[in-house]
This record gives sequence, C-alpha cells and structure tokens, in this order.
Amino acid sequence: ECLTCSVDDKLYKHTCLNECPSDTYETPESECFDCDSTCATCSGSSHSECLTCVEGDFFYQSSCLAACPSNTFVDGVTCVDCHSTCATCSGSNNDECLTCSVGDKLYKHTC
Repeated sequence: ECLTCSVDDKLYKHTCLNECPSDTYETPESECFDCDSTCATCSGSSHSECLTCVEGDFFYQSSCLAACPSNTFVDGVTCVDCHSTCATCSGSNNDECLTCSVGDKLYKHTC
C-alpha cells in the first residue's frame, strides 16, 4: 500500500498509477478520487460536477439525469433549455414550442 507516489504518478486507493482512471478526477496533489456514481467522467466528487454521463443518462447543467426536465429538449445525450417563452419544446427557438406557460396561447409553435 502506497501513501505517496513518485513525482509523475498519481495516488489512487493506495496504489500509484501513471494517470487517474477515467471515472475519477485528479486533485492538485496528484491524488485520484471517484466521481459521483451518476458521472462517467467528472471534475470533482459532487453529482453536479459531471463532464460526461454513464450510458443511458442525459447531461444537463453539469449533472446527469435519467430524463430531461420538462422545459428542455433532448439533443443527443444532452438536455437543452427551451426558449424562455415555451413550457415544453422540440428545439431552442421561440417557434419550436410544444406547449406554453399558463395563460399564454400556442400559435404555429410560438407562444
């Protein structure tokens, strides 16, 4: 069991490695720590520090989710915000609304 490593190596679970495993992040002290279980890659240990998600999840605002929030649409594996006038949408433009906020009317996909 290692407590420290040589200058170029990284310490991960008491083992010295050439680089941190992909599902970990590296600290300034050259130590590797596990990402949150929802992240495939990350910049820190929190669920809101994901860089990429495990397969099947969607990336939204540095987090990984099982489904995109209702005010977003799916673009590949990423959730993208709808235009501010839309409640739900198929794209980010103001003429891609599917539904509107309460009180607004939908006309030709525009609220």
